[in-house]
Amino acid sequence: MKKRTTSIVLMWLASVCLFNIGSAQITLTFAHVPKIGDVYYSQPLDTTIQQGSSGANITWDFSAARDSVSGGTIKYIDPAATHYASSFPGATVADSISGFDYFYEANSSSFSYLGLRGAAAFNSFKYTNAEVLMQFPFTYLNKFNDTFSGQNLSGAIVKRMGSDSAVADAYGTLKLPGGVTYKNVLRVMFKEIFTDSSSGKPTYSYSTTTNYSWYDSIHLVPVFSVIYTQSTGNIVSESKLVTWNKFDTTTGLQEFSPEEFDVKLFPNPVKNDLLKMSFILQNPSDVVISFFNVVGQQISSRMLKEQSVGMHTEVFPLDNLSKGIYTIRIQTAHSFTCKKMVIE
Repeated sequence: MKKRTTSIVLMWLASVCLFNIGSAQITLTFAHVPKIGDVYYSQPLDTTIQQGSSGANITWDFSAARDSVSGGTIKYIDPAATHYASSFPGATVADSISGFDYFYEANSSSFSYLGLRGAAAFNSFKYTNAEVLMQFPFTYLNKFNDTFSGQNLSGAIVKRMGSDSAVADAYGTLKLPGGVTYKNVLRVMFKEIFTDSSSGKPTYSYSTTTNYSWYDSIHLVPVFSVIYTQSTGNIVSESKLVTWNKFDTTTGLQEFSPEEFDVKLFPNPVKNDLLKMSFILQNPSDVVISFFNVVGQQISSRMLKEQSVGMHTEVFPLDNLSKGIYTIRIQTAHSFTCKKMVIE
């Protein structure tokens, strides 16, 4: 279970994919840390893939990769909706996977992992010194180091001591199966080492877990990850996990429109080359309006600075888009919503 925990935690570096629109390179920031309701579909791929080179303007071609096993949908949830929220009062977001609830905390300078809890509390951990998964802001060649510690929640006491480090070691173009290409991605290499001990004696030593994750300019989890884990001690094992996290109109960009936005599209379906959109803001904020195709690629984006409370109207020329279904995401500092648009 602990190896599974490590893989899941490192994949949640995803949780921090943020960006500054208009900059040449992606910058991870606090503004778009995971929000309750965010969804993506994680698809494992064959493990013959290597992480490739580091550096500037790299092209990583993983277009020949194939699915290995069935994937699954992962959704961020309110910690209060979990079974064990009382064990992690500082959590701001959580997810529930295979009977375990995972808890995270975001603030203006970092995104951290607090621990996990399942029905078997002896197999659950709480960090008294949380593990920092990302610091903000974070861009190419930035790096950080962190230490963390904690113990299991019941049964024979097992203590965990560890350290992690991260470096944004590359940026460039990412090519994925089906002709999907991301032309501006940031790669982050995250390394974690920890030891679990009972009565002062090592019982498990996860000597090295290294996660290479590629972030695009909009999604809240990595588009792509290659994770290596090596365990020594009472359990000796090596593993590799390759995942493609998909954000399309049937998974991560599902259509919903909270009342706070009241988004309306005119016309929809679109038969000429202009789309008119109206929406309502309950709080003043910058607004980012982004268009995605059916495989989750960002087609275009518009930044609206310092928008006031109330009704807003925007007009978008669509003459450069082909017929089909698109998803429009409206993002503020406080929330987001998605709407489907059809061009006929």
